Amino acid sequence: MQFIMEEFEFEDLDLDNEWLDQLEKDNKKYKDFYTEQVEKIEINYVYVDSDNNISNIKQQDFFLHKGVLKKNDLIYLIKGNQVDNNKKYELLSLLKYNIDLHPDEIINYLKDTDDSNFLKVLTNINDIKWNDTVMLFHDMNSLFVLYYRKKKRDSKTRKINLINKIKKKLKRKYTRKRT
Repeated sequence: MQFIMEEFEFEDLDLDNEWLDQLEKDNKKYKDFYTEQVEKIEINYVYVDSDNNISNIKQQDFFLHKGVLKKNDLIYLIKGNQVDNNKKYELLSLLKYNIDLHPDEIINYLKDTDDSNFLKVLTNINDIKWNDTVMLFHDMNSLFVLYYRKKKRDSKTRKINLINKIKKKLKRKYTRKRT
């Protein structure tokens, strides 16, 4: 028994692809409301002088690896931006801003913005993970690195060298006076 295969060409088939095109158009409208992994953040370096005034702010974009800023990269960024205008600053604080709303929470957030807290103070230098974010809010995810410049103290204290004084006393004590 032999089967006879006829060649079909897709051009001959009359398929209705209009619904598929319409679905793609509708999906494009709502693309900004789907959550996706954060690929890039903005890092803001804020320099505070000894009088508690902001002396400078630097901004830098940084690409994440699977939504994570690795510890080694973080240390490199902190150390590399510690000096501003030939003045050395000390790390004061790290603040992570991550808007991790789900699409169904956006309306509630817009009605009551006081209930949400997206700013987190980081107490340790470790890997930092940004949660998946609605595409509309991707540009708002960021890291704030705060530096502080301490006041120089005028030290008015005198250094006393005790060792030399003790040696002088010992020399006097054990040497005889000649008469």
